[in-house]
Amino acid sequence: MAQRAKADKDKKAEWKEEDTLQAIVIADSFNQRFSPLTAYEPRTLLPLVNVCLLDYTLEFLTAAGVQEVILFCCSFADKIKAHVAKSKWSKIVTPVVSEKCLSIGDALREIDRSGTIRSNFILVTGDIVSNYKLGALEDHKNRLKADKDAVMTMLFKKANPRHPARSIEDDLLVSLDKSSGRLLAFETSPTKKAHIPLTIFRDRAAVDIRFDLVDTHIYICSPQVLLLFADNFDYQDMSDFIRGVMAADELEQHKIYTHILGLEYAARVGNLYSYEAVSRDIMHRWTYPIVPDVFSGPAGVRYKRNHVYIEDGVILSRACTLGPDVLIGSGTRVGRDGARETVISGSVIGRGCVIGAGVTITDSYIWDGAVIGDNCKIFKSILATGVQLANDVTVNHHSVIGHGVTFTAGQFVEPSSRLALESPMDDFTGAPISTAAISEWPLDPKDPDYKFKMWEQPPPEVDEDEPETEDEDLDEGPAVKDMYSVHFEDLLDIIKSRVKPGQKIARGLMDNIFLEIKSSRHAQNATWAETCRALVTAIVAACEGLEGKDSPKKMFVALAPALTQFATSQSQADALQAFEDATTHYPFILPSLQSILHALYEMDVLEEDAILAWFDRTDSSPIKPQICKAIEPFLTWLRTAEEEGSDDDDSD
Repeated sequence: MAQRAKADKDKKAEWKEEDTLQAIVIADSFNQRFSPLTAYEPRTLLPLVNVCLLDYTLEFLTAAGVQEVILFCCSFADKIKAHVAKSKWSKIVTPVVSEKCLSIGDALREIDRSGTIRSNFILVTGDIVSNYKLGALEDHKNRLKADKDAVMTMLFKKANPRHPARSIEDDLLVSLDKSSGRLLAFETSPTKKAHIPLTIFRDRAAVDIRFDLVDTHIYICSPQVLLLFADNFDYQDMSDFIRGVMAADELEQHKIYTHILGLEYAARVGNLYSYEAVSRDIMHRWTYPIVPDVFSGPAGVRYKRNHVYIEDGVILSRACTLGPDVLIGSGTRVGRDGARETVISGSVIGRGCVIGAGVTITDSYIWDGAVIGDNCKIFKSILATGVQLANDVTVNHHSVIGHGVTFTAGQFVEPSSRLALESPMDDFTGAPISTAAISEWPLDPKDPDYKFKMWEQPPPEVDEDEPETEDEDLDEGPAVKDMYSVHFEDLLDIIKSRVKPGQKIARGLMDNIFLEIKSSRHAQNATWAETCRALVTAIVAACEGLEGKDSPKKMFVALAPALTQFATSQSQADALQAFEDATTHYPFILPSLQSILHALYEMDVLEEDAILAWFDRTDSSPIKPQICKAIEPFLTWLRTAEEEGSDDDDSD
């Protein structure tokens, strides 16, 4: 009995270890893309919309069910440990310090030697913002049971090449097995000429080659990943690891699989461009519930129209105007009553700042304790903690001003300047030294990391062997088509996953469908007319293969409330044109078109004038005569009803 009890106890302990979800957070970036801001402060403690970057990462992990976090620190380890000790995550975070590591590979080899990882784990850097609940974890575990060679699942997010949140660092060309999602090829910073090994097409029915995916830098790993890093000292970062696994793929030793996020948010703040993009996404609430009025510091936050957030304790003068997309931290004073107007738009202001009269701040990020004198102008720049501007100072676009820098009256900061104090901190007190000389941190074009350190994204590289075209429309066409195509695919996925043929859609579900459609519209920068056109086409595509003659009509009737939101009087012509275009690609819809249009007319989705105007148009596609013939009884009925209505009016 004693032996059996001991065996049960050991089994229970083993199960508990397996059941504890662990995560490794690499708190060091191992680069200088945020210099000079990171000269005296780790990137993970830099504020993003007035919250430390590391806090976003820890909140994401704990909300997703992570119970133990291994926080690996190199530089500024004491500051990071002190911050964690005061946070709500102190009980689940175990800091591991090693100042000798020079890369993520070195850090993972150090963790492997410590033996702290017991089972599957999540690997992220300390600058991740996400609201994803790690639904792919179960898929990863099930895949491991079926395929022992599966070592990692990479999480990707769809973002077309012109997406505002996509930087040049995010450019990837990936090849996936369409049926299993297995990663077959992985190329970073691809040019116009891609190199895809022909071997990936061998014995596979279909392969997806995609340029519309962004690596979220969230990896679900088996313990085998640490062993591979330990055995291969040339693996310095995750790209090295992925390419190494791909190179050894012919031996079928190890496999990497992928998971593509839906409407969830995930992004890494890896450079200044993404710092601005993710800040904007948080302000616009794409990251909900990771938004200022829900996830913030000790001060309460009031959320107002036009994405304006005001923390408690802010003093706003009557002579100040707040434009859209503004957050102002607690203890900050803006403007003076009776003085010139201060205007702030598209900006985040830290806590405890003082902003004078007649100030203009546009698309900028002002950190805690900054003092800005009267009549200053700041355009699309970052001013770090403790920066002081005397009166009439101008800071131009894409400038980065380090901690504690002080400017005298009337100074003019050139665009793209990077300035910091030569000795910005007192060695004993850690306080800024305002008398220290200001030094420039110019970017070296010869630096391999140069284009990633720039705030303003450089233009795409042009292949010298590629002949230039004189037709600008040809250059713009594919990008626009790709954006619309992605929008259409999003809407088709929403319909297929949310709508069951023949069943009525509950009001709550319809509200969710409408929000998802609206989210896709914002993500793809689509107009209402483009969304209306894509939605009609997606509903038609979703009807393909459905049984029953009335199935297409029932699908449109079920989704009519969503169509009503987008088929405004201005965009109904686009909806009808979408029916015409969709019939060309999906001819099965032609016999059902009359009943669909009649139903949408009866439900006030489409108006009589719009239908007749579309019918009378002469600039139509070749299939238009067939459509007109198929819906002729409905059009005749419409015209008859219109004439009878006119006669009744005349008799009155």
